[in-house]
Amino acid sequence: MVVPWLCDERGNPLDEQQRGLAVSDDAHLLINAGPGSGKTRVLVAHYLHLLMTRTDWDVDAVVTITFTEKAASEMKERISKVLQRIAREGQEENWRKRAQQLLDRLPEAPIGTIHSFCARLLRQFAIEADIDPSFQVLDDLQASILRRQVCERWLWAAITQPNSSEIKDVADTIVTYYGFERAVKILTKLLKLRPLIEYRRSNCKPILCRASELEESEKALEQCYDYVAEAYGTAKREINGLDFDDLLLRAWKLLQNEEIRQRVRKQHFRILVDELQDTDQVQVKILRLLCGWDEPDSHVKFFGVGDSQQSIYSFRNADVSVFNELWERAQKTYGWRAERLDINYRSVKPIVELANHAFERIFIVSEKEDASLQRIRVRFQKMKAHRILAEDKPCIEFAFFPFQNAQSKWQRLRAEADWISQRIIELTSNGVKHSDIAILLRELTNASVYEDALRRHGIPYHIIAGYGFFETMEARDLLSFLQVIAEPDDEVAWFAWLRSPMIGVSDETLFWLKQGNFEQISCDELAKVERAKKLRDEAVQKADQVSVRELLEWILSQTKYDVLVAALPQGKQRLANIRKFLRMAQEISDGLKLTVRGLVRYATALMEGAERIGEPPLAGATTDAVQVMTIHAAKGLEFPVVIVPMLGEVNAPKSSSEELVADPEHGIAVRRYNEAGEGLKREDSKMSHFREVDEFRKIRERAESERLLFVAWTRAKDHLILVGAEEESMQKGQAKSQNSGWKNWLELVIDTLQVPVGQGQKEIELADSVKVLLWDEPSVAGEKTKMEQPTPLGVKWMEGKEPIPDLTSLKFDLPLGKPSVIRMNVSDLMPKSENLRSVAGDILAALEFGLVIHALLRYEILNPDEQQLLWVAQTVGADAERILERADDLKMFVLRAANSSVWQEARQAKICRHELDFCCRLTNASDDMPAIDLVGRWDLIAERQDGWLIVDFKTDAVASPEEAEHKVNETYYWQASAYAFAAHRVFNAPKVQVVFVFVALSEPKEVRLQFPEPKRDWTELQAKLRDRISSLLFGQITSPQNC
Repeated sequence: MVVPWLCDERGNPLDEQQRGLAVSDDAHLLINAGPGSGKTRVLVAHYLHLLMTRTDWDVDAVVTITFTEKAASEMKERISKVLQRIAREGQEENWRKRAQQLLDRLPEAPIGTIHSFCARLLRQFAIEADIDPSFQVLDDLQASILRRQVCERWLWAAITQPNSSEIKDVADTIVTYYGFERAVKILTKLLKLRPLIEYRRSNCKPILCRASELEESEKALEQCYDYVAEAYGTAKREINGLDFDDLLLRAWKLLQNEEIRQRVRKQHFRILVDELQDTDQVQVKILRLLCGWDEPDSHVKFFGVGDSQQSIYSFRNADVSVFNELWERAQKTYGWRAERLDINYRSVKPIVELANHAFERIFIVSEKEDASLQRIRVRFQKMKAHRILAEDKPCIEFAFFPFQNAQSKWQRLRAEADWISQRIIELTSNGVKHSDIAILLRELTNASVYEDALRRHGIPYHIIAGYGFFETMEARDLLSFLQVIAEPDDEVAWFAWLRSPMIGVSDETLFWLKQGNFEQISCDELAKVERAKKLRDEAVQKADQVSVRELLEWILSQTKYDVLVAALPQGKQRLANIRKFLRMAQEISDGLKLTVRGLVRYATALMEGAERIGEPPLAGATTDAVQVMTIHAAKGLEFPVVIVPMLGEVNAPKSSSEELVADPEHGIAVRRYNEAGEGLKREDSKMSHFREVDEFRKIRERAESERLLFVAWTRAKDHLILVGAEEESMQKGQAKSQNSGWKNWLELVIDTLQVPVGQGQKEIELADSVKVLLWDEPSVAGEKTKMEQPTPLGVKWMEGKEPIPDLTSLKFDLPLGKPSVIRMNVSDLMPKSENLRSVAGDILAALEFGLVIHALLRYEILNPDEQQLLWVAQTVGADAERILERADDLKMFVLRAANSSVWQEARQAKICRHELDFCCRLTNASDDMPAIDLVGRWDLIAERQDGWLIVDFKTDAVASPEEAEHKVNETYYWQASAYAFAAHRVFNAPKVQVVFVFVALSEPKEVRLQFPEPKRDWTELQAKLRDRISSLLFGQITSPQNC
């Protein structure tokens, strides 16, 4: 009889080896599972086996950790489908009953990422962890913005202290050596490397290098790191936030408590981990403590699945050496059961055999190498093919085209893209569906070339993920516009905006602008440049008065940009991109209270970081279309036909030009500078540690790049096509040693497989018997690629037909001694204890509550039902469950607010605006002080006949009207002052009245403040605000508690 939970979601039973692993439960088990071997099937079956055969276990007994939330959702879906089938068709009644029980509890099952599990653990043991259980988790980009902001503010405050102190001395030292901007950048990077630093400290290893080798600047840098780390922690506490690193580090610390560990183990009996190769040292420390690997009496069993050959996420701190070391210790030290899954059910036999032949020569671990080097390489796990090819014809193609050095990069890429398009036409004419084909790129930087080629050949396509939505032409154009507002000295942003369809100047004009030779520019082109300058100047004025979205909608109307891009190929997709950019810009600026400059930095972090935001899908995006995506995005997927282009463009890692390099094994190194601020050359004896760490980083990244090629190769089910352009003078047949390395992927493939390029199109045999179709010129079926249509003007610049100005020599004079501007949110002016005040003793944050009240008033929903409350909660990003818990209070507060006299005044005003963002600049008191951008949001602002009115409804739990007045004077005065001054600056308001309405009182109390105050003017109020901000900045300088 077939056991139903030992089948996949389609009812197919596991093979004998998979089934044996799925039911194994007598010891810790580690599985090294090759591509296409069914590791997820085994993991799901093991999960179901544990819970179906132990009817006294609840779903909490089994913790399942996945690499992404998406993978967790997919795993839950697989589990659900199997359980549904058992509940519906199970042969035994007790099976059906148990399956239904598990289905009912599945939504509560601890299946998710290691971060979500740690967050759950910290909330459960919040008192022991010394945190507020209602903390919010900052995503990577929110944390990135906050880190930069903290470092910038702390360093500026430190160097501007009036009196000498240890803090001022170390801050002055790093600014002297590195300059202000560079010092901020280094400190920000150190904060990002906090898990590595804490791990090294826990093992008594230095942050940078041995104390005896530290220079003065490096000693100061280590001290400054401790200060900014504490300042960063303070900033997070003020918003009740934890970043992803906090979740791991705090959970690690929590589990070091013996009593906590025992309590956790009484709740969780099994720990299952998928994609184990993508963990880091801290995560494995957490798993070790959870399971008690070093404790013989622990009853918690571990079940881990991974594949070191597919470890490709170092940019997310994944460390392949962790898996390799655990695999070795599992057998030699722990005595675990360690098994391999090596039958490939995905790819046909020739694809598997050639992969075996190639990668057993690429994945080499030399016993003569240092142990640390051996750990970052992988030993090849040979695959066994399950699928036999029905037809005896090549299912692998190599299209390796020669080029001359005179050809530009764009000409090479254009030739590749055209060849691929022609080949896709041939494949689809022979019955292959477009949706069966995937083009996998190392990154989407040059995806526009393929987009253009596919369009010209009439091939439907869809671009998925990659470097992300902000890499699309439309997002880049709109971002360039915002950048010239926020950073007017950024010439690259100016050139990008001028060249975009918004302005439309030619490359020749850009060249002459760079040279300063305006006489060479035609009158028409000069008119475009002048118009751009006027638009920019007007936009700067508007930026202080309107929201980011309104600013973008204004530039669209002025330039007709949306009309222009709609006329381009894929016009509907481009319009969708514009709409998404407007929506995301508004959401990001609202959510993080960012100015235009902050939004630009956030988007830049998106493009430079690991986050991936896909293009918005259009209706029909899932129809028959070629899929273009990054190899990272394709991880875990499979396609009948896989095309991997641009092999010649994926280069080996180069020496770092950054200020800081890091490696999990060798630590962190900072580039050293001389007294003139010039970076020392790599060969300098003082750069030995930097050189050592950087060399190890290069080796690590080279090894990961090889694994990335393996992942791309093994996505193919039926057909694999590798495409690349190579130099005609390239020497063939000279395999590279590990020391000399390879120049690019194309060279790696040619040399490893001894591909006989340059001998014409033909069918060859590699690895003794694998047939490969070899192309060596950009043509299909003997015909040269032809241009079917004239090239649109919008893409001419990519083809090398117009001279592209050299922008590499641009120099930017950045301030070395101080920042140019400091950004402060209105909430920063308030006493810190008020940032997290509670509402009437309830756990609901006052901010959330206030947002919902203002939204209900805005939409005039005065007696909301449950559905309306849920909708409003979703609209403002509040916790729906908490909102429903306080529904009665909400209704009461809304009615009180609506009946207040100030609400009636606002409704009768000639202008009344809700939730209006503002940004106003406080002018400098002296040349030594940077400008200050004050940002915030008016919940309700109205223009009356006698002046402007600003209303803020407060839900504070005050006991009397007198306490409400005291609250305003002690807590909200600076908020009111900032609101009023911003209204004066933005709307030129001569008089402003700020009214706080305390709706928690049965008779709401209105506290009114008039600005400017009697016998004072707006200049004095600006000075007071400046002094307040200065005092807050200096007040942030505190010594670390645990130095």
